[in-house]
Order: sequence, then C-alpha cells, then structure tokens
Amino acid sequence: MCAAGRRWGRRQRALLWAVLLAAWEAAWGQLRYSVPEEMPKGSFVGDVAKDLGLQLPELSDHGFRLIERGKTQYFVLHEKTGHLVTAERIDREQLCERVQQCVLRCELIVEGEMKLYEIEVEITDINDNVPRFRETDRELTMIETDSPGSRFSLPGAHDPDSGRNSLQSYDER
Repeated sequence: MCAAGRRWGRRQRALLWAVLLAAWEAAWGQLRYSVPEEMPKGSFVGDVAKDLGLQLPELSDHGFRLIERGKTQYFVLHEKTGHLVTAERIDREQLCERVQQCVLRCELIVEGEMKLYEIEVEITDINDNVPRFRETDRELTMIETDSPGSRFSLPGAHDPDSGRNSLQSYDER
C-alpha cells in the first residue's frame, strides 16, 4: 500500500472514532451532584430532568429505572418532578471510612429512548463525630524530682470525620 493510501486509512479511522465518540456521548450522559451526609430521607439532591434536558412527560411516558450498585438504595427519582432525592439517611463514615472522597454512583435508564445516564453523588462530611481516646482512663506515674511544668505524652485521639472536620489538635485542660 502506498503512503497516500495509509494516510487516507488513518484519516478514515480517526473520522470513524470521532463519529463513534459523538454517538456515544449523545447516548451516554453524566451528572454529578454533592450532598452533605446525615440529610433526612427525601432530601433534594438534584434536578435530573432539568439537568439532562428531559421533559417530565418523557420520563413518565417512556419509563425509567434508577439502578444503584450495591445492596442499599440511597436515592429515588421522583417521576412527577424529575428530582433525585435521598431514599434514606446516609452516614459517610459508615460508607467510606478510610476514603477521602466518598462518591456513590447510579445509572438512570430512560427505557423508551434507550438512553443511559450515569449519576455520581459525592457525600460530603459534616462534623458529626467527637474525637475519642482508645482508653477512657490513663494512669500516669511521675517521680517527685520531676520539675514543675513537665509534660507527659498522651495517646492520640481518633475522629472518624474527614478533612477539616477531623481531629486537628487538642490539649489538656
């Protein structure tokens, strides 16, 4: 094959990939929301219908399914409003104990149009836990010759909250 033929073949493949990518993006959408943990059941997360440009009759006429990964369903999509709301109270520390960014994912399938939309909801931390020491009582032994103002180390405290809500510092008082 000549060099011009190889270039044309590459151009055709590149054009084909661009068309496939555009078609994929048209059929696949992604939404991202953020909600604080511990919100009551039924709390507003996002307006999915508006954000995807779907008309409400479109959702109810064509039918839709919200699919979540895992055993627990944390979100519900209201057919009449198109709003995504919490299905139950979400405890970030229980879900993502050692993870800095806690993201729950679900998929919305609009059945009549065969469209699939991925929805990600970041669960943000609130300061809902108090720091705790492993031991509630600690016995310190010191000798008479210790000078006044001597310092003794204490074991570290643990706070399951993350980021700026986690344990920053503490002192004895």
